[in-house]
Amino acid sequence: MLPFRPQHEAAFLASEPTWRHRIGKGWHGTKFLGRGSFGVTGLWEYKGNDPNPPALKHVVVKQSQLEVYMPGGGRRSALDEGNIGRTLSVINAKHLVRQYGGNRLGDSFGEMGSVIRIFMEYCPGGDLSQFVPMSLAAMKEKPEPLSEMDCWAIFKCLALGVLAMDKRTEEPLDALEWNDDEELMHCDLKCDNVFLGYRDKDHARIPILKIGDFGESIMVPSQELQDDADGGVFLDRGAPAFKPPEETINWPFGPWQETGIGVQNPRKGTCSNIWQVGAIMNCLILQVSHDFNPNRCDDPRDPRTSRSSLAERGTPLASNLNHSIQLDRGEEAERYSKTLRMLIQECLFREAPLRPSSIRLVDATSQGLNSTMRGILALTRRTGNSGLQALPANIQAVAVRMPGYLDPEPPTSFLVDHRAWDEALIPTSILGGGTIGGLVTGLARPMPALAGRAATLVASSAASTASSLLKGGFRFLSNKITGPESGPPADGRARSRSIGYIVKANRVSKRRNAAPPLVNLQADDPGFVVWYLATRATVSMSSQKCTVCAIAAENIAKVDEVFNSNNKEDGKMRNRGATTSRCM
Repeated sequence: MLPFRPQHEAAFLASEPTWRHRIGKGWHGTKFLGRGSFGVTGLWEYKGNDPNPPALKHVVVKQSQLEVYMPGGGRRSALDEGNIGRTLSVINAKHLVRQYGGNRLGDSFGEMGSVIRIFMEYCPGGDLSQFVPMSLAAMKEKPEPLSEMDCWAIFKCLALGVLAMDKRTEEPLDALEWNDDEELMHCDLKCDNVFLGYRDKDHARIPILKIGDFGESIMVPSQELQDDADGGVFLDRGAPAFKPPEETINWPFGPWQETGIGVQNPRKGTCSNIWQVGAIMNCLILQVSHDFNPNRCDDPRDPRTSRSSLAERGTPLASNLNHSIQLDRGEEAERYSKTLRMLIQECLFREAPLRPSSIRLVDATSQGLNSTMRGILALTRRTGNSGLQALPANIQAVAVRMPGYLDPEPPTSFLVDHRAWDEALIPTSILGGGTIGGLVTGLARPMPALAGRAATLVASSAASTASSLLKGGFRFLSNKITGPESGPPADGRARSRSIGYIVKANRVSKRRNAAPPLVNLQADDPGFVVWYLATRATVSMSSQKCTVCAIAAENIAKVDEVFNSNNKEDGKMRNRGATTSRCM
């Protein structure tokens, strides 16, 4: 249990002046937002009198115990959440809660002991649980049901968030070009962890929804690289009520023990995120938070599973089990279209390979939303009334951001900078040649990140990065962080003290083949030595051959050891595997 009591809330909000890594002068803790199993969150607002105040005036601070030991012997480190948040922050995905900075160490707080803090985007609309009471009995007054259009809008936001986690982009066309050997499994996608941001031209009625709280998230091998043993491993992460079926295979769950319903071809990752999105949508339609894995069930026949009666006979949806609850019939369900309910059921397929991909889910939800909006527009023109009910007052009060609005950068004390490559440390002339290398030493502050629109991914090993490089397109090669006392290694490899983050970039889109390579790295402590090396693929459209050029940074000599399958040729690295038009 988290050693944080209600009387500590005021002390937490007043503690910023004592932090080793402060937000800055003029910032005040104004609201305690909540507590979870591992940490607490609060809202900080800028109330200073600087003549040039920061554009960003609201920041959420999450303070967690540095390391938490679970009842079953597992372990959680808040560092993991900070690393994942930093990885996702560089893609500037609108449908993910943006992390501005994180993994700030060196402080303690009461009985929590050593703590770590991350700084995140503020979402003024609260979370999605306000539309879904925990139970019908808990409702003093049943809320107005969401309209079909509102459900599609929420569904699409969730789909775009899952796509961003999966493909490091919210653009389906760009997502087609992403190919990686790891997937991000959120593990705890539920209404409480989906937040409502501001309204804008694309989200004029329901504010934009953003997936957040990556404290239970984990990187897993991509679905194509998993076998049944990988997919059936119990991870012990996330809320039991929302665990997907692949997480309950070997778990002594009440109904599953009695029925023996198996899971064929279990897989984990994006498919699990999509199942949990389906569970969220199921709860929204029924206006109640359901337990999809109850400890007991009065009916031992196929508990919490069914074959859809909405689908045509012989279709996958009619022939295979799904975990939807009361979507086939009933007053609550039948106010929504079969198309919406069937897509939710597809997300909730018991077998992971049957569920829609992240790209297909974005496409299907976009079509559903557009079709519904056309119908409402026609109704409004015909009758003068859209038929849409009023939203709760707190949702209506959420501010609208004007067209062209860009999220401001946060104060530099917790900055993860996002500047275009050609606006940062690299001369424009370099862009034509496509290669750079550099050595940065003695950092007195976080190193400015170099980033474009493409994504960067903190990978788990140098091997996976090297493998990805061979698949074509431009990639960030590698970076190592090591303590200065160890000195620059002669062979370019960090010694045993290295933290060893590997960063790699998404491939360039065909529609943006002039886009520069990118780097994102932040060293929090002064004196760290950072080696970084960026690469850019250049393509001859006549030969359709890709050449990855690499000019090593000073003291990095053995680039061949990172490019496992490359040949050194005239100072360039020729990629053996990238000889098709799929490179770019």
